[in-house]
Amino acid sequence: MWRRVKMLIINRRLQELLDDLVAAEPGITRILNIRYLCWLLLFAGAIGNPIVLVAQPFVALGMTNTATSTTYINNTAPAGGDGSALYVQASLTAGGTGLQALGSGSSGFGVHAFSFDAVGVLGVAVPSTRRTSTNGVTGISWNPDASGVYGENSGNGFGVAGRSLGRSIGGSGVLGDSPNGTGVYGISTNSNGVQGFSTNWVGVYGSSLSTYGGFFSSASGQAGYFNGNVHVAGTLTKGAGAFKIDHPLDPANKYLSHSFVESPDMKTIYDGVVVLDANGETSVELPAWFEALNRDFRYQLTAIGAAAPNLYVAEKISKNRFKIAGGPPGLEVSWQVTGIRHDPYAEQHRIRVEEQKSAEERGKYLYPKEHGQPTTMGINYA
Repeated sequence: MWRRVKMLIINRRLQELLDDLVAAEPGITRILNIRYLCWLLLFAGAIGNPIVLVAQPFVALGMTNTATSTTYINNTAPAGGDGSALYVQASLTAGGTGLQALGSGSSGFGVHAFSFDAVGVLGVAVPSTRRTSTNGVTGISWNPDASGVYGENSGNGFGVAGRSLGRSIGGSGVLGDSPNGTGVYGISTNSNGVQGFSTNWVGVYGSSLSTYGGFFSSASGQAGYFNGNVHVAGTLTKGAGAFKIDHPLDPANKYLSHSFVESPDMKTIYDGVVVLDANGETSVELPAWFEALNRDFRYQLTAIGAAAPNLYVAEKISKNRFKIAGGPPGLEVSWQVTGIRHDPYAEQHRIRVEEQKSAEERGKYLYPKEHGQPTTMGINYA
């Protein structure tokens, strides 16, 4: 009973104060709902966050000001303490917004937050269950050329920074998601458009269910540069391949490059030099895994230092070895054996030597310039 009486007294007192404001400021119109304001003041006072409302002209909660004005809500916390200028709590069982700000006009902000030494805007979401999907801050833009969330930094910091404090590996500091466009897009004039760093996990991770997990392009430089070892868990497709090193004879001024050796098969190459024994023959031992990896062997023998027209493969590969015979004792023989991979991965991922282009790719080129076509005819042109 006393609680209800106390609430009525507070309601009446607040109504008197606001009536005085209405009389003093013609720009302030009717009170929409004084009860919500009372509950807000009671809740803020109960948790030790006194609210001081100061404005010229003044715009109160639940009221409308038709004049050009500002609402200023201020709270000065004691030294070493913590306080909130405005604290809103809402129980939203059927959707809704705890605090909503609407700004209209050709410029300006729906919400503008400023801080000297702390956080300008802080959004915290505490899900009621592990399955509840909640966001600390959500930004939405209905302008097709604008951003739902925009961050800017005038120094050397970050315009937008994200951090995940998940207890296990797999959390994301920043997530970009788009059903039809780019999930995360980075652009820079003089530095990195997108940069990722991780102490114990992946610096940058890209994944796709139907197209490229990552797409890299450069008009004049290198589309990608990897400083370290690279592992491809799949098939590497390329237009050409080579190694490039500092030239052994002039490393300070030249490079040396060699092209890859390629074939339509998953071909492996092995070679070596042996010396024939007193009987003009020898056995060549191969690695223990040789036949487990290879099939369809091809042989080549070359005599070194003398002609050996009768040199031949006396025994084909069996139990990871083959036999050479037919030459004079002590003759050096250079041998080469090739095979075709038949390990489980190779058997299930054979290279398709010839294939038709898809309907979307027909009439377009991987390398339009080399075929005398404009760049707009490229398969990956965008």
